[in-house]
Amino acid sequence: MRSTGPALIREANATTVVEPGWRATVTDANHLVLRRIVARPARIAIGTDREGAGADPVMLELFNNLFMSIAEQTGAVLQNTAQSVNIKERLDFSCALFDGEGRLVANAPHIPVHLGAMGESVRTVIRSRGPTLRPGDVVALNNPYNGGTHLPDITVITPVFDEAGREILFFVGSRGHHADIGGITPGSMPPASRTLEEEGVLIDDFLLVERGRFREAEFRALLAGARYPARNPDMNLADIRAQIAANEKGVMELRRAIATFGLATVRRYMRHVMENAEESVRRVIDRIGDGSFDYRMDNGDLLRVAVRVDRAARRAVVDFTGTAAQQAGQLQRAPGGDAGGRSVLLPLPRRRGHPAERWLPRADRHRPSSGFVPRPEASGRRGGGQRRGEPGGDQRAVRGARRHRLFGGDDEQLHLRRRPLPVLRDDLRRLRRRARRSTAPRRCRRT
Repeated sequence: MRSTGPALIREANATTVVEPGWRATVTDANHLVLRRIVARPARIAIGTDREGAGADPVMLELFNNLFMSIAEQTGAVLQNTAQSVNIKERLDFSCALFDGEGRLVANAPHIPVHLGAMGESVRTVIRSRGPTLRPGDVVALNNPYNGGTHLPDITVITPVFDEAGREILFFVGSRGHHADIGGITPGSMPPASRTLEEEGVLIDDFLLVERGRFREAEFRALLAGARYPARNPDMNLADIRAQIAANEKGVMELRRAIATFGLATVRRYMRHVMENAEESVRRVIDRIGDGSFDYRMDNGDLLRVAVRVDRAARRAVVDFTGTAAQQAGQLQRAPGGDAGGRSVLLPLPRRRGHPAERWLPRADRHRPSSGFVPRPEASGRRGGGQRRGEPGGDQRAVRGARRHRLFGGDDEQLHLRRRPLPVLRDDLRRLRRRARRSTAPRRCRRT
């Protein structure tokens, strides 16, 4: 028996609906077989039918959560496979996805301070190795002038290629705080460092995995060849392997998304996610007004910032004109200086026409080369650093273990000693007495 849809087939214990374009056939074994006899109409994913098409709100939210889930899964693998306390228990790591141009698409809520600079690390790899990267390659770096923060934070970047292995579609990145990377003190965060090499081993665009082969011997030689080598290279290698595995998880999930939705759809909605984030920033700018603030630090230096909003262009400028010049030591100013300067608070996503863009004065625009190591010249100030402002001198002033990295985001919060040490000690004693009183047994009053 044959029946072409639309039709309704009633049986003793079931009812089957035959849709239009389908045919139902009863076999000799009394089985009901449904076959499509009319070809399925071509379907186009919402928002991908033509260039510049808008995003469907439902699909936008689905892809937003999909990209975020991939970044979170990457972080879960890193946490489960790492060995150091820093990454496995203290969770000092971050994972993110980037498009083929190195623009941040999704970052899991790990350590937000890492993610403002990771895009610059990816773009460094694109500039230096873009044409030479091959499937199976993985690159590592921690250079503060190429998107790094401080040297213990090692970034591992894995490109995602197309099926033919010719075009880089995306990047997956993970940044982990290693327990030690060398330097003059264990932990690689010396408070009195005067040069970058005193903080630890500088890793600048190092090919960690070459076409699937882990270059362990070369990486060990790098860790041991610095002036102040790493103290526990085995632990570094264990955590690096965990970062490589975490990135590979992100690569696998991106390939699964491509297989499910198609490359064109995934790429288009990556762009839609970034555009939606940009529009969210503009909506915030629409509601805020101009303002300014001055703060006098403990050493007398002035921190001055002003925000000016252009409502017509839906843009905001953060101006640090009037802020004291950069000092050698732990207390730092914002980008800018005596000559005045403007900077931004919102580095993502990096696109033309973004509501905020970076502007720095001439002295601060100078960017050191990737292999630059500061000269150990004394500045006459406590904490060392380089001389600044000399005729023909080097404008690349460096502070201690926590340097302000231009073009790489804010790597650390300003450490301001708001209260003198004796007052802090008194506060600590008072808190201890209060804790003892709260835990002491209380006597019951007789009635």
